Amino acid sequence: MMDSERLDRFYKIIESENGKIISEKKKRVYFEIEAGNIKKAASKLFEAGLRLSTMSAIENKDNFEIIYHFSDDTTGYYFCPKVFVQLKKPAVPSVANEIKGAIWIEREIHELFGVDFKGHPNLKPLLKENIDTLPETPLRVKRRSNDE
Repeated sequence: MMDSERLDRFYKIIESENGKIISEKKKRVYFEIEAGNIKKAASKLFEAGLRLSTMSAIENKDNFEIIYHFSDDTTGYYFCPKVFVQLKKPAVPSVANEIKGAIWIEREIHELFGVDFKGHPNLKPLLKENIDTLPETPLRVKRRSNDE
């Protein structure tokens, strides 16, 4: 399969899950997707041959962004769905049962930011288990500034 055909396949997956492309630059495609569609979209990207490289969480003023970084090692492209969730009791469906590589990443984001990954097989802490002095959700900006 030629690179353009391969890439077209990934764009069609984004479209099939109602993803809205936010930006495309330097072989990175960022698109917004509803939280309710992330599990299906992530599974489709994974099954199409992309690798979940990592995930990241960003706390904005009004919401969290959960970004899934899927790599196409053949073309060097990254397809990155973004899910926006509320700051209070942030939650998003887990993709860990579909993509085993997400198990630890979701646990880390859960522990550091307090995002609940619904359906995760085991959100047990990674760091707090061994570090008694670690505060609750240590990377939350709101926690540090005492804002609500």
